[in-house]
Amino acid sequence: MAAITTHAVTNIGHKRSRNEDRYLVREVGADSILLAVADGMGGEAKGDVAAQTVIDALTELASTGDVSESILQEAVSTANDALLRMVAREPELEGMGTTATIVLVKGMMAHFIHVGDSRLYLFRDGTLTQKTSDHAFLQTFLDDGSMTPEEVGKHPFRNLLDQCVGCPECSPDSERFTVVPGDILLLTSDGLHKDLDDRQIVQHLATDTPLDRRLETLVESALALGGKDNITAVAAEFTAASS
Repeated sequence: MAAITTHAVTNIGHKRSRNEDRYLVREVGADSILLAVADGMGGEAKGDVAAQTVIDALTELASTGDVSESILQEAVSTANDALLRMVAREPELEGMGTTATIVLVKGMMAHFIHVGDSRLYLFRDGTLTQKTSDHAFLQTFLDDGSMTPEEVGKHPFRNLLDQCVGCPECSPDSERFTVVPGDILLLTSDGLHKDLDDRQIVQHLATDTPLDRRLETLVESALALGGKDNITAVAAEFTAASS
């Protein structure tokens, strides 16, 4: 068994008029936590409302009792249906949607569900592993090597998603994996990982400072390197429980 420390930071960034990111950190049992990041899209089409709809669905379902893996799927489905109904009633909301990266940790097992280009990372033994794949238009070209990360970062379609909550296509990815003492789970909106590469993220996570300070310096670094988007980071650190 491990002790779990959590922290979250969000920042509007330098360019946006409002923060359309939302996050959730919630204990849902003696040995369970629920973590989520939702990055709303749509600007005037109320991306912040879309992101909050995901968080509200999670919060409501989590409050009903014991949280299971199926609740993650149910929350995304509930939010997706609600957003599609909003757009049907108010056509001016066309384009409203959100990413959703959600992790349930029960004991030492992590289960995630994911749509969009927010990310879940696992930091273990000095190595950062991206556990989610971006549902982005250019991801296929990155995967097959026909484009480099640098080319993708400069492409005019770099922010175009092929899946989101509230989009016609919403088929979340899902996976389970074991965590061990010493691990850190890091959830980010793309405002952070667009400005910081893996090496830079590792530099901050590998320090001996408390988790809250490490997350704060991550966000501060993203702001210093541009901060053109809203920036959100949520983390859980697992340490060996004292006997």
